Amino acid sequence: MRNLMQKHEMTEEDIKRIYITPNITSKWDVRNQVKMEQVFTD
Repeated sequence: MRNLMQKHEMTEEDIKRIYITPNITSKWDVRNQVKMEQVFTD
């Protein structure tokens, strides 16, 4: 399936949703091993 937007037109969130998150979830149990938007400092 082809995306309507070209990569250079996407936001960081678009890239994360379309490319990064699917690859992470295919390899790891996200509910138990991956924390999204984790805060490291105040």
